[in-house]
Amino acid sequence: MVRAGLIAGLLILLAACGREDAREPGAPGDIPASLPPRFYPPEGWAWDTLPQEKPQRYGVAAPRSFPAATIIILPGYGEPAEVWFETAADLIAQGYTVWILDRAGQGGSARYASPHDLGFVPAFDTDSKGLQTFLGAVVKPRPDDVVVVLAHADAAATALVAIGAGLKVDGLIASSAELATTKGSPLLKIARRADTPPFGWRPWREDGPDDHFLGRTHDRERGGLRHTWMLSKPNLRLSGPSMGWLEAFSGASREAAEASGKVAPAVLMVNPNQPASNLCSKLPACREEELSGARTAIHLEADRWRGPWLDMIDGFIAGRVAVRQRGIISAASTTPYVNRP
Repeated sequence: MVRAGLIAGLLILLAACGREDAREPGAPGDIPASLPPRFYPPEGWAWDTLPQEKPQRYGVAAPRSFPAATIIILPGYGEPAEVWFETAADLIAQGYTVWILDRAGQGGSARYASPHDLGFVPAFDTDSKGLQTFLGAVVKPRPDDVVVVLAHADAAATALVAIGAGLKVDGLIASSAELATTKGSPLLKIARRADTPPFGWRPWREDGPDDHFLGRTHDRERGGLRHTWMLSKPNLRLSGPSMGWLEAFSGASREAAEASGKVAPAVLMVNPNQPASNLCSKLPACREEELSGARTAIHLEADRWRGPWLDMIDGFIAGRVAVRQRGIISAASTTPYVNRP
C-alpha cells in the first residue's frame, strides 16, 4: 500500500507540472470532440517531459491497487502517445502501471528539424539513451519491481540497443517488430546531416490518409485515431521520415544485431519482419508469436486480433512476474539461518 501511495503522489505531482500554460513541448490540450470516450486518456493520466536538450514527453497512470508490474510503451514512428490511450487503459485495468514515452523528435517531444512534420533524429542513440535516463531518473523502479518494455515497430531497435547497453528490465515485447536491413548506404550517411526529405516526400495534410486507409489496421475507428489527434493538435503532426532518420534506423538495426549476445532479458516478438525474426533466432531468450491476418498496427486492430494480442502481453508479463518470484523464493531458501536471542 505504501508503494501505491507513492505512485498516487507522483501522479498528483505530474498533473501539477502539466499546467495549462505549459504549451511546449506537447502540452495536453483538449480532447478532440469527435473522439469516443474509450479513446480518452486513462483515469489519472498525467504528463511531463524528460529534461534534456530536446525534451521528450511522457505520461503515466497507475491502477487503484498495488501494481503487478510496470510497462513502458515506446510508440512506433509517427505515433503520438495519444494513439495508445485505449491500450494503456486496458493494461491498467489488468493491474499494471503504464508509462508512455514519446519517441525523440515526434509526438509531443521537441523536434530536431524543419519543417516541423519532417521526421528526423541525429541517431537512434538519442532514443535509447533517453530510455535509459527515463527508467533511472523518472520511473525509478524498486529492486523487486517487474519492468517490461512494450515497443511498437521500429521502436524495437531503440529497446534492443538500450538493453544491449545495460538497460535493466525484465522483458521486452516487440509488437510488429521492425528492423532495417543491416546494409548501410553512403548516400543516406551523407543526407543524414542535411535533414533531407526523400524523393516524393509530402508534408502532413488535413485530408491525408489515416492508418486504416494505409492498411495498418482493419478497424476503421481505431485506424482514424492518429489522424484525429494530429488534426486537433498541430504540434503532434508528423509526415514521412527524412533520409537521415532512415540512416539512423539502419544504424540502430545494425547496432541491435551486433549487441544480440548482450540482450539477456526475455523477448517476445509478435509478427516481426524478416530482419527482426532473424535477430530473434540469435537472442538468448527470444520467441516469436504469429497473429495470422493482423496488420502492422496490432494495438489499433479489430478485436479479433487485438484481444489475443492483449492476452499475449498479459501472459508474457505473468511469466516475468513468476520468474522474479521464483528468484526471490530461491534466494530466501539459500540464506543461512541465523540464531537470534
